[in-house]
Amino acid sequence: MAELALVQDEEMRAVLDLVQAGPIRAYIAGGHVRDWLMGRPGKDIDLCLEWQAISTARRVANATGGAFYVLDQEMDAARILYPRRDIVIDFAGLRGRNIVEDLRSRDLTVNAMGIALEDMRNENPTVLDPCAGRLDLAAGVLRATSEHAFRDDPVRLLRAVRLESTLPMLIEPQTEAWMRRDAALLVETSAERIRQELLLILGTEGVSRHVMRLQDLGLLGAVLPEVSSLCDIHGDGDKSSTDCLDFTLQSTTHVERLTRGGLLQPEEQASFGPYVQALDSYLGQLVCDRRTRGLMLILATLLHHVGYPGPCSTAGQPVRGAGDEAANVLLRLRFSSREVALVRSTVANAPLVRTLAENSAWDRRELYRYFRKANDAVLEPILLAWADYLAERETRASALQRVVLPELISELLGHYFDHPEQLVRPPALATGGDVMDWLGLEPGPIVGSLLEQLREEQATGAIRNHEQAEAYLRAARV
Repeated sequence: MAELALVQDEEMRAVLDLVQAGPIRAYIAGGHVRDWLMGRPGKDIDLCLEWQAISTARRVANATGGAFYVLDQEMDAARILYPRRDIVIDFAGLRGRNIVEDLRSRDLTVNAMGIALEDMRNENPTVLDPCAGRLDLAAGVLRATSEHAFRDDPVRLLRAVRLESTLPMLIEPQTEAWMRRDAALLVETSAERIRQELLLILGTEGVSRHVMRLQDLGLLGAVLPEVSSLCDIHGDGDKSSTDCLDFTLQSTTHVERLTRGGLLQPEEQASFGPYVQALDSYLGQLVCDRRTRGLMLILATLLHHVGYPGPCSTAGQPVRGAGDEAANVLLRLRFSSREVALVRSTVANAPLVRTLAENSAWDRRELYRYFRKANDAVLEPILLAWADYLAERETRASALQRVVLPELISELLGHYFDHPEQLVRPPALATGGDVMDWLGLEPGPIVGSLLEQLREEQATGAIRNHEQAEAYLRAARV
């Protein structure tokens, strides 16, 4: 028996006491029970109620200040969020005539266990286990509750891979065979649910290994067919060379190391070393819901060769329209507009970083233009460009980049973190009103264009104050 209390958070116990005090019997089920039996602390809680799950959730949310959402009116499912404590409680009506039928209808045996809520504070609560999940838990086996488990809900296919990636457990052969058989059914699942499970997989250590597991089971082709098909593209068109999927996953491995606090390689110390903490803070910024910049960068890396019209390489000139295909994937999976923009910019601008390095010389104007073009995704293309360099340096990366790219990265990071007022966010020397007064212009696009010219000249050091800005524009209009 696990030594931890079934619900560790005392505030959450008080919330669940409100549920238990009502007239409707409820059960804690699924992953929370599994993790408790493994001695792992759990936060999110799944509740099964005999009826009126939505109305119960609404009542509890109103009494406790939680954020209430209806998940599925027909299935009687709702959610309460407690953002301050980063805890989610899901409420759902029973699937079946009773709790045993509900548990039998779940995905995997280790998720098909429940405990009556009235037993929550008991040191030795009774575990309902109709599918022998505790035996599989002890054996380290992920087993489907039935042959129809994945057909009943295809998103469970992704969940099985996610659990295999996060738990010390392996999918057993018969379940794996059913997964291969039912992989194509994933295309019938809602984009939002696929997105949620996919991101949980990408958020788990060892991303490349998990993606290859999806590929091996035939799931990647159903979820991200654009990525799966990269295995048919080879460097320089030579089928004996590394395929593009393998190359992409090598880049993904390097990005994951850099975004998740992995050890820096000796050649990275000079460029990344001074900014390790600042980078960690930047990549930890939330973009949407619980999704961070770092997670979006991993996804962008996985997608950054999608739509390329030839052999897998990002060295040299940027590809026209780079980033659009990756953005289309995110649009299909219903990501937010900011996430779409971040991934598009990351993929589009990583080749620009490589091009600057290939040219071996850059000036402040070029760096300023990079920062302006990258917009909200400033550091992501830098990290992706470096990861691609590491992935291809044994075969295609030039000796010049071996020296110059770290130097360029060091300068870009230095400007962003140490001197943002120079090239990243230079203070305005003039307003649109100033420009119109100086040149006798009416409001219009030309005013914005002239202001951008001023900012660029300011970045190069050609103009430094309000008076010089006026003189520059007056001279330019003569």
